[in-house]
Amino acid sequence: MTMQAEFDRRRLVLLIQLYLLLLVVEGALRKWFLPSLSDPLLLIRDPVAIVICVLGYRSKNLVFDGYMRWLALLLAGFVAIGALQLINGIGGSPLVIGYGLRTYLLHLPVAFVMARVLNREDLRGILMMVLWAALPMAILMAIQFNSSPRSWVNLGVAGHRGQIFAAPGRIRPAGTFSFVNGPIGFFGIALAALIAGSVERGLSWPLRIAGWVGISLAAAVSGSRSFLAAITGVMLVGVAGWARGRSSKLGKGLVVSAFTALVAVNVLGSFDTVREGAEVIQSRLDQWGNGGLGRRLKYDYDTVLWAIVDSPMLGVGLGAGTNAGAAIQGVKGFRWGEGEWPRVIFEAGPILGLFYLIWRVWITLAVGRAALRVSGSGVLLPLLLWGACASSLLSGQWGQTSIQGFGVFTLGLTLAAGRTAFRQRPAAPVAEPSPAWVRRQQAARRVSA
Repeated sequence: MTMQAEFDRRRLVLLIQLYLLLLVVEGALRKWFLPSLSDPLLLIRDPVAIVICVLGYRSKNLVFDGYMRWLALLLAGFVAIGALQLINGIGGSPLVIGYGLRTYLLHLPVAFVMARVLNREDLRGILMMVLWAALPMAILMAIQFNSSPRSWVNLGVAGHRGQIFAAPGRIRPAGTFSFVNGPIGFFGIALAALIAGSVERGLSWPLRIAGWVGISLAAAVSGSRSFLAAITGVMLVGVAGWARGRSSKLGKGLVVSAFTALVAVNVLGSFDTVREGAEVIQSRLDQWGNGGLGRRLKYDYDTVLWAIVDSPMLGVGLGAGTNAGAAIQGVKGFRWGEGEWPRVIFEAGPILGLFYLIWRVWITLAVGRAALRVSGSGVLLPLLLWGACASSLLSGQWGQTSIQGFGVFTLGLTLAAGRTAFRQRPAAPVAEPSPAWVRRQQAARRVSA
């Protein structure tokens, strides 16, 4: 690698770290420190994403191959459909369509730049940053859970009175993020890093204990079933990776991780705040046990079917189904369904919308399959990170900036971890020639002589 290439790579790594930092502090800026600038701060990472894409392309770290070729075709389709919507007066406002294009176009290429520029040391540095921040973030969430819903620490961003309620008198704490969906993405990365570090024995015991305490505390006070589902998904794919690799090293690491997590849960269980948080979570899980999950799945299926049947061919306008787009037009609430799939289908129309969703399903399955193959060599990190972002890739509400940000960022970490693992795999041993083959070669040389 030339000096210029390494210089460009280091600049991109710094920009990627800045992207993560802004992703973590964006909500704090919007709700606590600069509430009057809440709307512009919604786009605070966009300039960084643009610079990453431009510099990545100039330094040949954004290459249009594989996933990117299909994504480029889809993005061209979104530009065309956005132009047709403007010409035909669909969507109501160029600003709303512009925000919609930003949602579909801008941030996904960042993941593919990350895949090419992050090496093993860069990955470790980013994951250590997240792990060191896990316990302070969890303590902040516990304070928010234990505080009044109307207290300063539980302020919402402009246009929202506060955080979402989990139970009477208790909110779903958001930490430094705008809403609880931010901690879900954050602690998904933390858990993947913690399990992988425990398996590879690359973490100190104080950091392991602090990580498990932080993740367990955050889960207990989150008041969110989605939070529990996210960390459960990471754990399940870790078990799947061990089952494929059948490595004693992986097995010991997972056992140690499970034991440490169990100790952390039992210690935290002695605190009143944690016990109350567990009761709130249990009450919400009971709603699923009483048929609530079935009703929710049926609702999601019905809304997707409704969108396919009722959406206009040119859609209702890119960005019209997002909360930000609705606010620009002076409307509140989910106008085209709460889920991501009906929103995309209504905004872009049934043809382009479905092609885009198929691409998201395809990349989720393709990256997951590749990560599972890598786990067979004893490297769990790519599969664990995939478990942290698979749900967001499939059906995450990317009109919400934190969900999209963590989905894209964790995808980039997954691809980078897979590439570094592939590059560092030991070369396959060269098979020794059989004695019969050696005798035939010697006889052939004697005949030719």
